[in-house]
Parts: sequence; C-alpha cells; structure tokens
Amino acid sequence: NAILKRRSDVATKSAGDLPFQTTAELYDLIPDNSQLVDGLMPLIGLYSKDGRLNARDSPIILIESVPGITSADVDQIAELRRRIAADAAFRDILARYGKYLTIAPGSIYQVDAEIVGGAHLIKGSSIRAAIALDRESRDTPYQVVSLSW
Repeated sequence: NAILKRRSDVATKSAGDLPFQTTAELYDLIPDNSQLVDGLMPLIGLYSKDGRLNARDSPIILIESVPGITSADVDQIAELRRRIAADAAFRDILARYGKYLTIAPGSIYQVDAEIVGGAHLIKGSSIRAAIALDRESRDTPYQVVSLSW
C-alpha cells in the first residue's frame, strides 16, 4: 500500500520527480518493517536513471505495471519492439505514458548469466544483475544496483 500511495502521490509531478531512484528508498517508505523490505529486495530492480521504464527494453511484465496502461497499449509496445520500429512509431505511446515510459537510452542494464563452472559455484545456476554504467569514471565504470540468484 505504501508503494501504491507513493506512486499516486507523484502522478501529477514531472518524470524527474517519479519515485524510486534507488532500491534503498523502500526502507524509508516502510520504516517499521525492515524484514519485509529485506525480503522484497531480491525482487526489486531499477531500469532507468530518471525512474521511467524504457519501452524498447524493459521486460513486458514491468510495462504492464505502468499505472493506467491498457492491454492494447502493451500489445502495441510489444509489436513495435518486434518490428524494431523507429523512434517516431513510439510517439503516441509516449504521449500517453511519458511520466512512466521513455525510449531514450539509459545507463542501467539488466544482465542475466548462467554459471558454467568455477570454485564454489553451482554449475547451471543463474544470476541476474542490474548494472548502472558511469562512462565518466575511470575508477568505477559501473555499479551493481541490484543482484539476485
């Protein structure tokens, strides 16, 4: 309920004011139940710097979570992705859901990997990481935003 309230509270603000720039914000949102937040963390990920989902790249299940999005619009996004449509083809969708969706390239990427071997690793297991790239930094060109096994 706290997550839904926060989303509705920002519905009238600009995209830059959308919630959840970091996963740690959930601890502030639910301060009396850190155990619940700990349990949610493996399921939480970020997909853009400004809080919007990339309509070209984000998992469809996340696109379906956009407030007020219709199944017809989700289907249209899926079709545009299948056709590798030009940016202009997304114009109508972005006009309706611009607070939540973008097609601008981001700096956060999801990486899925399957373990093939190594000391103390289970062959065949998988890992998913959200990585934030920082192309300006020579010392830390990326940071792990979220990680799940």
